[in-house]
Amino acid sequence: FSRMFRMDHGTFQHFVHCLSPRLQRDVLQSERAGGYISPSLQLGFTLRWLSGGSYLDLMHQYGVSRSAFYKLCAECCDAIVAEFPIEFDMTPAALRYRALEFGQRQHTYMRVFKKVVGCIDGILIKIKCPGADEVGQPRQYFCRKGFFSLNVQVKLKSVAIERAAEIGGH
Repeated sequence: FSRMFRMDHGTFQHFVHCLSPRLQRDVLQSERAGGYISPSLQLGFTLRWLSGGSYLDLMHQYGVSRSAFYKLCAECCDAIVAEFPIEFDMTPAALRYRALEFGQRQHTYMRVFKKVVGCIDGILIKIKCPGADEVGQPRQYFCRKGFFSLNVQVKLKSVAIERAAEIGGH
């Protein structure tokens, strides 16, 4: 169970209990539309899909159509976000601190890869357009994917950890 859902059964049941009010459906209406999908099943295939499972296998395993699968996964993700909100401090100082902290945690795993001198990873974090009074040129925060963002990058070396938090979308 733990390998399949990346959590123990008790934690899964806790999530089902917390999310059930947001995922409940009218059983009679669901039966007419092709079958009732319980919150437990909905959470199960959503977690499997989010952890790398193939939607083709999961549709077959759980007996749902492609459109229902994606609709139910989206509803489940929305329920998770609504039930367990996470707020991040998006200031440049906080982003630099998290990048450094991440780099320090990952440094211990660098010994696993032989003949690797380092690695780099990053993420674009979507933000509202900064005002001209906040930054000199707000357009610099507009990324190639079509939205305003902060570009947070972590670079690890095998001997020492270096971090860079580049502000802007380029």
